[in-house]
Amino acid sequence: MPGVLERLSAGTVCYGLYASPKSGDQGSITRDGVGERWDLHPGGAPGPGDSSEEALAAFL
Repeated sequence: MPGVLERLSAGTVCYGLYASPKSGDQGSITRDGVGERWDLHPGGAPGPGDSSEEALAAFL
């Protein structure tokens, strides 16, 4: 639901997972009420140049 992660992420970071039988699993990262990344594959590995926060977010 739009707006849920924005409210839940106030002061923190949230990861939302949408499991769709047609298009597969998709995720989104919201930090302090602002959507940062979306259409992410759950359980993805961090990239070699990622910051420590990005590495943590990859495993959320």
